[in-house]
Amino acid sequence: MTKENMLGRARDELFSHINRCGVLQAEEDDQRHWMDETIDYLAERYPDLSDGDLQELSQPSMVEIWNCQYMMEMNLESRF
Repeated sequence: MTKENMLGRARDELFSHINRCGVLQAEEDDQRHWMDETIDYLAERYPDLSDGDLQELSQPSMVEIWNCQYMMEMNLESRF
């Protein structure tokens, strides 16, 4: 797998975790702690990613976060 594909998979996995765990509703300090732990987990799953890649993953853009939050809200609404 190319590094670009690996980074894409790690990013997809990160946003899947964000979507499932509800971290966006947590306090900011809890969000930071959660992100640190999740990035450590992703570093173990994708050992070929560099520290720079992991740092990039830990700082998603506001558009990416908004999209993830929107998808989470849509999933919650569709359950009722």
